[in-house]
Amino acid sequence: MNKDKMIEDKMMYSEYQNELLISQLFDNQPDSVVWFIPVFSGLNESKQDQPGMLSTSSHADLNSTQNSDRQPKPFPDQTTHQLPIDRTQSIDRKESTGATDISVGDISVGNDLRIVTDFQVAYCNAAACRILNANREQVLHSSVLETPLMDPVSRSRIFEQCLQVWNSGEHSEFTYHSPLLDRYFNVQRSKVNNGVLSITRDRTELVKAQMEKEQQAELLNNLMGHSPYGAALYESVRDTKGEIVDFRMKIGNRKCSEITGFTLEQLYTYSVRELIKLRQGTSHFFDICCQVVEQGKNQYLEYYSIHLKKWIAYSFVKFADGYLLNYIDISQTKLQEQINQQQTLLLDSILDASQNGIFAYHAVKNTDGEVVDFEIIKVNKSFSRILGISQQAAEGKKYSTVFPGILDSELFQINCQVLQSGKAAQTEFYYKRDAFQGWFHLSIAPLGENGLVQTFIDITESRRDKLSLEASAVQLQTVIDSTQTGIFLATPVWSQEGTIEKRENQAGTIKAGTIIDFRFKTVNKALASYASSHINQLIGRLHGECFPVYFSNGVFEKYCQVWLTGEPIRFEQNYLTEDFDVWMDVSARKLDEDLLVTFHDFTSVKKLQQQQEHLLTDLKHSNEDLLEANQLLARSNKNLEQFAAIASHDLQEPLRKVQSFGNLLQSQYGAQLGEGIQFLQRMQSAANRMSILIRDLLTFSKISTQKDCLAPVSLNQVINSVLVELELRMEETKARILVDSSQLAQLFQNLLSNALKFHNPNVAPFIEVKYQLISASDLPIVGRINRNSKQTLQHYHRIEVSDNGIGFEPEYAERIFQMFQRLHSKQDYSGTGIGLAICEKVVTNHGGIIMASSEVGKGATFTLFLPAY
Repeated sequence: MNKDKMIEDKMMYSEYQNELLISQLFDNQPDSVVWFIPVFSGLNESKQDQPGMLSTSSHADLNSTQNSDRQPKPFPDQTTHQLPIDRTQSIDRKESTGATDISVGDISVGNDLRIVTDFQVAYCNAAACRILNANREQVLHSSVLETPLMDPVSRSRIFEQCLQVWNSGEHSEFTYHSPLLDRYFNVQRSKVNNGVLSITRDRTELVKAQMEKEQQAELLNNLMGHSPYGAALYESVRDTKGEIVDFRMKIGNRKCSEITGFTLEQLYTYSVRELIKLRQGTSHFFDICCQVVEQGKNQYLEYYSIHLKKWIAYSFVKFADGYLLNYIDISQTKLQEQINQQQTLLLDSILDASQNGIFAYHAVKNTDGEVVDFEIIKVNKSFSRILGISQQAAEGKKYSTVFPGILDSELFQINCQVLQSGKAAQTEFYYKRDAFQGWFHLSIAPLGENGLVQTFIDITESRRDKLSLEASAVQLQTVIDSTQTGIFLATPVWSQEGTIEKRENQAGTIKAGTIIDFRFKTVNKALASYASSHINQLIGRLHGECFPVYFSNGVFEKYCQVWLTGEPIRFEQNYLTEDFDVWMDVSARKLDEDLLVTFHDFTSVKKLQQQQEHLLTDLKHSNEDLLEANQLLARSNKNLEQFAAIASHDLQEPLRKVQSFGNLLQSQYGAQLGEGIQFLQRMQSAANRMSILIRDLLTFSKISTQKDCLAPVSLNQVINSVLVELELRMEETKARILVDSSQLAQLFQNLLSNALKFHNPNVAPFIEVKYQLISASDLPIVGRINRNSKQTLQHYHRIEVSDNGIGFEPEYAERIFQMFQRLHSKQDYSGTGIGLAICEKVVTNHGGIIMASSEVGKGATFTLFLPAY
């Protein structure tokens, strides 16, 4: 074995040992481990050196030899993974500017220059696989710059970082966040065995815990910054003996500066003693601070600052070796207390001097904050005089004790409302206690935050008089409100002396001493409804404001005439505005110095009268139109009868001659005509069809002009006669006609003829006729109204004719009843297209309906509904 071969085997063995060592070290590690090895590109690719080694011209240092042709063997059964993307800045690579300017990653191999162009994954452990959810085969031997497991930015960053570590040989460590995994990783990269070993540790929990602490700190700062209170944390300053000599602020919010008048810089710079000295204060504040820290007892202090001219409330709470201080400006509260004291003194004076009963009381609330009673604080002498309750029996007692049953009264609810809203209230209240009873006028006003003051007078006598008057007024108002007649009492409004007033809707001017309007004094509901208002809202208003139309329709002038002359008047008046159009029967008379007006709305009667007049006029015109129409109809019927006569005689007669001469030609000269016999036969066929058409038209016209020839008929006889006429046709087609034997049905010849005509050539015709007596409510919707009957019918005859013929498309179910409508050619089926139109006309003339239903190849069904008189 030559020397080179021994060296190569030794290197391969050493390489295997290193790889095995790395595998044993990191396979079971909880951290993600990946080993990258460089990939080179040289100017002379013919050189074959050992992998991972840096070569020199003498090959003296085999550990520094590197070769791009051979790479370390991968570890078996290793799972690859997608590398995490760090957020460190990329390291800019230096481009080679010449043969002597070698960039980082350039390696001199003999006389050649080799450059690191990529890194290849030679190893990854199980932890890396778990983090990135990839298998080892996807990663091992993969190129960092070309792997599809990472985006381009991440590939470039990892390459630059590995290149820097590989060339410098310096350890690299950083922390980054993976948006894809939403995890935080600590990455350590070191040069190992001429490769780069990357160890990634998941620090998500630690980082998030730190972020949460930072968020909490930020939240605390926000809370303190937006707090309406001054909030600060002070720390004790102790001497060498451990005694407190001062305090310094560690944390404080902006409100501290606003309330104390010091800047935040001053509060942080100066100690508590120094701040007291600046304000020329006393040591009392400092002593309280010491007591809080040394004794651990919370303190509250209200202090008036002469310098700031305001009251400040301080709250001290021990915290570690210091205290938390909260303070707020309470100047407004103190000012309110002074005002309350003054009000209390004033109230005491009023209580003693007033002739009205007065007492003050405050609310008694339960644990839920609900008012359950009141406690009487103070009463005056008039309280005792009016109610007969001594001062000792009232003050300090519950409201419900002094006034039994008051908690269930409306007055208690009014007290609660005043207390809640802070708005005074007045009411009249009837109270009865033992032998005492009477009416009182009460005024209730708030007193402080939780108190009320009530003033009352005895109005029992005046209340009785008032109730009597109100009862009379209510009775009178009830009487006038109960009537449907509108009633109002109005007083005239005069123009002012020495002035000339104009009214927009009346031409000219109105001189002084002239009535310009009337003002409502009393109105009832009937009038208020026309103004879309309430009675109380109309009293005192001008008539012209509520009903300005009375200036323009002449009513105002009539009212003035009545008031000035004293003569009553009655008239009909149409009030027409955008809001209403009514007719009024108005009566007006002078009553003392006022105008009394009553009116009755007879709009419905008036409009009915107008409608009747219009109806009479329209009826007259309608009768004239109807007479003319009847005359035209009579002429039309006469012309139709003449047509029928011509059709039956004049048209049929020459047609019969054509048919007779045609028959003679065919019988006597048929042999001589040769092929011309076909034209003769066609002529005879056309004449025959024309004869049938004339007969059908004659039948149709007779049916149209003979609508009133209705009489009871035996359907049994009708069907028998029709079957006799169709006997020959039935024998030819071998048809069977089945008639419901339980009840007779009406069947028309045209329906049965159609059933025989349109039969399936391969199947013998089978026709079934059914009958049923049905209720009018069971009629189809189209047949619910009997147009030709003057009375409402309760029952109908239902006749159904069905066959097994060729049928037709359902969309033609209505079209087949129209004149000359054919669904098949004349060569296939003979006929004029009038038969079903005749059927429909007959049924209609009898007050019934006919309907058809069918499917191609499945036969047809005709259903008749005839009235059962």
